[in-house]
Amino acid sequence: MKELALRLRYLPLLVATTLLWGCGDSIDDLNQPTEAVPEEHSEHEHNDEHIAGRLLISAAEQAEVSVFNAEDLSLVELLPTTHVVSGMYATPSLRYAALIQRDRGLVEFIDGGVYSEDHGDHMHPYEQAPSLSSLQLSGAKPTHFDAAEQQAALFFDGDKQNTVNASVTLLDDHHIGEGEVIAHHEFATYMHGAAQIRGDYVLATYREASSDTVLPSQVELFHRHDDHLHHELRFAPTCPMLHGSAQNEEHIAFGCSDGVLLIEQQDTSFSAHKIANPEGLEGRIGTIKASHNSHDLLAITSAKRLFNLDPENHDMTEVLWRDEADVDALASTFSAHHGAYFILDNHGDLHVFEGDGGWHHSTHFNLFSEVSENYQLAVAADEEALYVLNQQENMLHKVDLESQAITATQELNFAASKLQWLGIAEDEHDHAH
Repeated sequence: MKELALRLRYLPLLVATTLLWGCGDSIDDLNQPTEAVPEEHSEHEHNDEHIAGRLLISAAEQAEVSVFNAEDLSLVELLPTTHVVSGMYATPSLRYAALIQRDRGLVEFIDGGVYSEDHGDHMHPYEQAPSLSSLQLSGAKPTHFDAAEQQAALFFDGDKQNTVNASVTLLDDHHIGEGEVIAHHEFATYMHGAAQIRGDYVLATYREASSDTVLPSQVELFHRHDDHLHHELRFAPTCPMLHGSAQNEEHIAFGCSDGVLLIEQQDTSFSAHKIANPEGLEGRIGTIKASHNSHDLLAITSAKRLFNLDPENHDMTEVLWRDEADVDALASTFSAHHGAYFILDNHGDLHVFEGDGGWHHSTHFNLFSEVSENYQLAVAADEEALYVLNQQENMLHKVDLESQAITATQELNFAASKLQWLGIAEDEHDHAH
């Protein structure tokens, strides 16, 4: 694992999908937030001090999010939300977290308070108290949140029962800070869809209005003009029961019931083709992951069968990782910064998959002798650390990926739900002085 940790270098954010959390030295400590003093270093001072990230934990039964210091796991702030949070995602620059409240049709944002700004010859770090942003977005069933480079697409599924159409909102950290969005687009019908941003272009899902399923069946290309999108074309290859999407530098991929739809971009030109499911595949590809350090993509089934998706050779090859037939995945998370995918199995082993030179099972090691059912995983972007939350017992563990050891454990005094890490990624820390 030491070899692995040395290779897990942080890259520009492509897909944001990690969840993290933390806690204090005791249950009583959790009830008393530590004093958070806003700090702005002098513009002429190149500070070598590392500013720790923030861990956000939403409560399962209360409308609130706890914000912790990711280094010492002390409580920094307890922030109220309008409703109980059902999903939590980091924005592209890792300063804000989108707080999805799907059944209530609301999305709020938390400013983690740790960020950096470009001062020409260096990236300048800042630390201030976390706070709830003024921006609130309303719409029917907000669900998928896909980040690419410095922008993110928030997809609202719409509502069949109330005849509300699906829509997509484009965001970035700057506009969130100003209480605004980049652009918004409404589709012609409802659907459980997604969108991927490619600069001024957006690839979004399409569903026939007469379809008997909420899932889309094709992909369309849009071009952004200021605050709205113009339709360009609909790609001919179909993608029945479409679910799951991701992108790397060359390709955008969408999971289908019969394979994967791959769209290739060359400048302003886009072309599409299908890669069929491997023979004998039970189920379907419903999740796709990608990062800048691999030309190949990682395709995942609901049973956590993993496949290396090779766009150049138009094939999928299974990534074998289970040593025993009774091994099942309890939790997983993807880190675009590491270019790695993590799985915790029902034997208490942590498996790590890397994407360099094609996706492969790089290592695994034992974390727990006993495991329960409900876990959440998340990876820090400024250190070699993985966080594991046992939701059943409300226990939090911090894992050092270099030593393969649990370095901190804390019991939470509330039922925890979703987790997210915010802060300054390692590559920005490296240029902060």
